[in-house]
Amino acid sequence: MDHDPRIYFDPDLDDAKVYSGKGASGPLKFLGKVAMMIPGEVVVGYQFIMGLIPSVPNADARPWLYLGSFILFAILTAVYMGNRMTGFERRKHLWLFVLAYIVWAYGLSGDKLVPIGWWTHESARGIVLAVGSLLLGIPKLPKKRKS
Repeated sequence: MDHDPRIYFDPDLDDAKVYSGKGASGPLKFLGKVAMMIPGEVVVGYQFIMGLIPSVPNADARPWLYLGSFILFAILTAVYMGNRMTGFERRKHLWLFVLAYIVWAYGLSGDKLVPIGWWTHESARGIVLAVGSLLLGIPKLPKKRKS
C-alpha cells in the first residue's frame, strides 16, 4: 500500500542517491526535512491567520489571538497528519511533525507570540530555527510496517 505523499520518510539505506552522494547532506538536508514535515495546508492557513490578526481592532486581544492560533495549528498539524498515516508506526512521525511545525512557526512569528524578552529577537528566532532543524533532522523516519 502506498503512503500519502505528504508523509515524510527518510530514504532507504540501499537507495542509490544515498551512496552516490547526489542527495542533500548536512544542514540543507535537515532544513529540507523539516520543511517537508509541515503540511502545505497548515503553512497557508497559519500565514493567512497571522495576516488577519493585525486587523483586529482590539490591540490587547492580538497577543492572545497569535498564541491561540499557534497552539490551534499545532493541534491541527497532529490531527491532519495523523488521519493520513496508516500501516506504520506513527507516534514518532506525529511528534516530529508537530515539533517541526513549532520550530517553523516560532521562527516565522515568535515576536508576535510573546512580544517581550530577548527570545523574540530575529537572531534568537533564527538560532531556534537552525538548531531545531538540525535536531529534528537526526531521528530517522523509515517506512516501517506495523506488525
